[in-house]
Amino acid sequence: MANRKNKEAESELLTLTDFLSYYNWKRQVIKEGRFWKKDFKDDFFSAVAPPRLIAHAGGGARGLTYTNSLEALNENYAQDFRYFEIDLSWTLDDKLVLIHDWEQTYKNLFNRADGPPFSLFFKNLKMNQGLTQMTLDDLYSWLKAHPDARIITDIKERNIEALQQIAQTDYRDYFIVQVYNEDEIQPAKDLGYQNIILTLYRADYDNAKVLDLAQKYDLFAITMSEARAAKGELLKQLNDKGVAVCLHTINDPQALPAWEEQGADGFYTDFIVPK
Repeated sequence: MANRKNKEAESELLTLTDFLSYYNWKRQVIKEGRFWKKDFKDDFFSAVAPPRLIAHAGGGARGLTYTNSLEALNENYAQDFRYFEIDLSWTLDDKLVLIHDWEQTYKNLFNRADGPPFSLFFKNLKMNQGLTQMTLDDLYSWLKAHPDARIITDIKERNIEALQQIAQTDYRDYFIVQVYNEDEIQPAKDLGYQNIILTLYRADYDNAKVLDLAQKYDLFAITMSEARAAKGELLKQLNDKGVAVCLHTINDPQALPAWEEQGADGFYTDFIVPK
């Protein structure tokens, strides 16, 4: 009975925390006259604030990038990041852990190049610079302690299968999920994800196709590279249709105003710190 009461209290606290966070943010953007391009939604989890800065791979940590480490999350959370793009990869025993890839990144962070390990082996490795690697369960624990944080997924393989696994937990609504093609959009929606980003780095879609998908599925945002944004009219066209756009990966703070002037809403970054 006591455990049940504790869980109910935690649930009520989480709901209140999200409500207050959303309410204070909405009051501030109304005061400043800046609005997210998508319509406001009423439920607390879907009404997330616009991610002007997104900590890429958890954000830079101790001079390193792509660490997806506990220290990256903690240090960048302390710097006022609340949106964290996180890479998830499968281990040899089909567990999800936080790492960009089992090739160059594995070598850079762990001095290994022997392919995906078993999850327990991965957990016991020593990461460079004294950083701490994480499993998906570790990420859930971190989210429980940081209920105002949101995770943007970057899952290299078996994306929908990974999203199914996350959707079966109590943490689904902490995740803004990235999909890589049209075939993944509806399955992600069917799993209950309310905020879906179509990222274009794998898809060879022309501007008309991107515009169609963004409107057809009411996507949370479109993510693209600076190069894609610079070479054509897509950024302007998405702006004209009221679709949010995020750019990756930008580490020069002086570049942000020009992109914002052109209509970019959010930026994946390793080292730019929120003000």
